[in-house]
Amino acid sequence: MSEAAATKKTTGADLLGRALARQGVDTMFYLMGAPTYDAANACKGEGLRIIDARHEQGAAMMAQAYARVLGKPAVCMAC
Repeated sequence: MSEAAATKKTTGADLLGRALARQGVDTMFYLMGAPTYDAANACKGEGLRIIDARHEQGAAMMAQAYARVLGKPAVCMAC
């Protein structure tokens, strides 16, 4: 293991990405903003598809429709 990898700390954003991937989430709908940037990047790093919405309610409706139509878990994230 490299020294850089050994000193990297696990963040809450990293844990969020891992947890969502383990739960079978493959798509996340979110409202882009500085508070959500790290979490979105961590989720993208875990292989989740990130879809940017322009309004919180739109993101929530998209996630609900995705889950209902495809029968998969979906996530909505906004700050």
